[in-house]
Amino acid sequence: MGPRVFKLSRYFATASFLGIVAVVAALSFFYSELALRSAIDHEARANAALTKVFASGIWPDVASFLAKAPSLARPELRSHPDVAPLRAQVLGIFSELDVVKVKIYTPDGLTAFSTDPEQIGEDASRNHGVRSALAGSVSSSYTSSNRADVMDGDIADRDLVSSYVLIRGGELGPVDAVF
Repeated sequence: MGPRVFKLSRYFATASFLGIVAVVAALSFFYSELALRSAIDHEARANAALTKVFASGIWPDVASFLAKAPSLARPELRSHPDVAPLRAQVLGIFSELDVVKVKIYTPDGLTAFSTDPEQIGEDASRNHGVRSALAGSVSSSYTSSNRADVMDGDIADRDLVSSYVLIRGGELGPVDAVF
């Protein structure tokens, strides 16, 4: 029996194919991660801009309510006379946009307003997004959800980017709220 012939071309073709498959798989994974991160960053910037415009437009109606919100008990806060008009104003402004929920937090983390009335009065002081916003940065997170509560009901199978944006009285003024 003669010596076995090493088939270099077969070995090279197999190794090249496996290498190409590995590189394509790695690039696909990293590209999808990069695309997702880019989309989240884009939505975070859009959310921050929209929030600042919205907040400046409704601030005269909200400022006095936010000042007294921490002193109210949860049932009083939910039934406060300023909540219903604020909810109507928010729904009117955002009805044609892809905004699914609006919350306003006091500087101490109290949920003073939410388009979901059940969340009004909750303590969100330990919420990562609220804490990050209070530290001065826009905090955004991505959620892929089977179901989400929104301003006018529920939605299913929706990818959401939620952002927490600090609202200040002036450029270096005191913290007024987190939206």
